Amino acid sequence: MNQPASNAPADLAPASEPESRLLGGVRKFMRMESASGIVLLGVLAVTVAVANSPWSDIYNRVLDNEITVQIENVVKLEKPMVLWVNQGLMAVFFLLIAAEVKREVIAGELRSLSRVAAPVAAGLAGMAVPMGVYLLVTWMSSGAAGFDPLAWRGWPIPMATDIAFTMGVVTLLGRHVPPALKVFLMTLSIVDDIGSALVISILYSTDLSTTSLSGAGACLVVLLLLNLSRVKRLAPYVLVGVVFWVFVINSGMTATVAGMAMGLAIPFRGKGGATDLEGSPLRRIETSLHPWVAFLILPLFVFGNGGIVFAGITRAELTSPVMLGVLLGMVLGKQAGVFAMTWALVKLRIAKLPTGVGWRQLYGLSCLTGVGFTMSLFIGSVAFIPSPFENDMRMGVLGGSLISAVWGSIVLIFFARPKAPAAAPAVPSPDPPPSPSPAAPTAEPEAMAEDAEDVEDVGDDRAEDPDLHAAPPRSEPASVEVEVEPDAGERLEVSHEAEDTIEDELFDDTAPDDDAPRDKPSG
Repeated sequence: MNQPASNAPADLAPASEPESRLLGGVRKFMRMESASGIVLLGVLAVTVAVANSPWSDIYNRVLDNEITVQIENVVKLEKPMVLWVNQGLMAVFFLLIAAEVKREVIAGELRSLSRVAAPVAAGLAGMAVPMGVYLLVTWMSSGAAGFDPLAWRGWPIPMATDIAFTMGVVTLLGRHVPPALKVFLMTLSIVDDIGSALVISILYSTDLSTTSLSGAGACLVVLLLLNLSRVKRLAPYVLVGVVFWVFVINSGMTATVAGMAMGLAIPFRGKGGATDLEGSPLRRIETSLHPWVAFLILPLFVFGNGGIVFAGITRAELTSPVMLGVLLGMVLGKQAGVFAMTWALVKLRIAKLPTGVGWRQLYGLSCLTGVGFTMSLFIGSVAFIPSPFENDMRMGVLGGSLISAVWGSIVLIFFARPKAPAAAPAVPSPDPPPSPSPAAPTAEPEAMAEDAEDVEDVGDDRAEDPDLHAAPPRSEPASVEVEVEPDAGERLEVSHEAEDTIEDELFDDTAPDDDAPRDKPSG
């Protein structure tokens, strides 16, 4: 039956083909994040090995090497290499985050509040509880020295979830993580990214320059005008965005602001409206940047910030307030916030669990959200580098991420088995054949086959009757017919679901066959 044509505008009612392309993009994103997470694990292992090897001095000199960029007498930026990575390349990372968030709000999971109530609320609780755990632990661990104001600067570190590392772990877990749980994780991580970016922009912007802030504000107005003018070419946004980034860096704000603002300014709709995903400027820059971010920018960031030095670690460092606050915030705070908030929403009937997901699986995923490596290191680099807590922060991030990944994997593999598919409804058995009349007693053909002498007594014609020994025909799977002797009753027609039962009854060596007539004994 033909469906009536929709009167909705094309840009408000996306066609099925563009939606399928969008879903394909989401699947590609998840696969790329998984591969990136595995690459980052390898880079981290190499970085830790180098930082604790005889080449550690070379490693530190490379990171501290000053790089100067100067354009005449207008712009001069002089920063060590590690800051070029953290403040320069990571701005591209935050641009990509902003682009993904905007796409999800317009045409993805975040466009329907009812569908994302649970992961959004879980994401917010998963940020608030770890921060509270960090503040509580650092306060309780201060001892006689009292509360250290510098240690307080690290309270946002355990709030983030690293989607790349987490998706790498999820990929290794395979079938133990249902697809709906992966979508829940993606939505939750988007909320984490937004919250982390806002906290970094507000908390760690210091010594602000009024002149540079004015220039950044003018660039932001130009980006907004380009969007409102429906400019679809990417070149104007890139040029204004680079100037905007320079003003932001010189103003004292972090690169997060520049990347997020530029990503939100790029339009989503292509020339053909919301259904023109191929011509969408936002989708084009997203697909172009994603491989570079996943396999170059993030590995460089891990290489520059993951060099944990184990030599000379004392017991005091292992129990420092910053190290314990970060570790316990990631391991205990994240799982408690995500799981408790989701449980409360479901019990209050405000939200529902994802399809095919049980409470143990949700708890395992809640543990995995404590893997906050990349974003947590970025926040820590802004908060503590340089400071005496630099190595403590790195040990807390690495330990918290490792424990969260291992414990979450154990829960999902051994304690949260995937739900079995619902059992199919029972098929009613066919009506039994009519009982044979007393005048025509029956015999079982298998008994005659077992005893050759009885077969000869019955007669060669009866023993080699093909109707008694032939299997039911299989040429028509929808219907199987079994013919019996005319004097035993009528033809019986049964459904395909009962086919195996009929075969068992015809060829069972022990069960009597009521359909075959029994010859009367001679004499």
